[in-house]
Amino acid sequence: MCKIESEMSNTLFYKNTNSIQSHFLIYLYFIILGIDVLIDFLFLKSRSYILNPLLPLLLTLIYFKKSNVKCMLFLVMTIASTLADFLYGSNNLTFKWMGIISFFITELIIIICIVKLSQLKNFIPVIIVFFPFMYLLLFVFSITNQIPVEDYFVLLFQNLIVSFIIALCFSNYFMSEHKNKWLFLFGILGVLIYFMCFVGKFYLPNLLPLPSNPLLTIVVAFTYYVFYKLVIIKESQIPL
Repeated sequence: MCKIESEMSNTLFYKNTNSIQSHFLIYLYFIILGIDVLIDFLFLKSRSYILNPLLPLLLTLIYFKKSNVKCMLFLVMTIASTLADFLYGSNNLTFKWMGIISFFITELIIIICIVKLSQLKNFIPVIIVFFPFMYLLLFVFSITNQIPVEDYFVLLFQNLIVSFIIALCFSNYFMSEHKNKWLFLFGILGVLIYFMCFVGKFYLPNLLPLPSNPLLTIVVAFTYYVFYKLVIIKESQIPL
């Protein structure tokens, strides 16, 4: 009996300690975000490149502290996303293509995670929602004249992937009996990031400069956090 009580006490202590550590890391995450945004305002890009990779990697640590499943895909996704952010803006063609590949790996893992955690079996609602968003993004894409030839097919493919992810989020949210606000919010932020990046690059480069854009930094960081919350909540709903 004493042994059982001791084990229960140790388990409770471990959970409490783990919870305190997780909350501390979440506070640290948003503190680093605040410093990163301040750096972007001051246009100290070299220092910003040091802090930017810390955010997804720190969120990965928080995930492994909180999650009972501890899916390695989450780790791969955050690493690929960090590489994409760091390499895509490079003037070196090899690094740029490595960034593009990392971005597509990130998007693919997001799709896999949403499909797996939502236990999606019927793709018809996803396809129905996919076409309006695809049309909207392709329309914006088609009326843009400044797109470099070397980026044309990459951005075209990106439009299709982003449209599919948004369709996954919205169709799952509206068709599910147990609506997950984090899933809906992730879809909204995905649309916002796409238009901020696209408009900032081709229409308003002076108003929304890339990559040093404080508003984009905030939105991307919150998108990481929303995806983390989405995964944690969905994992808790799946029987182990």
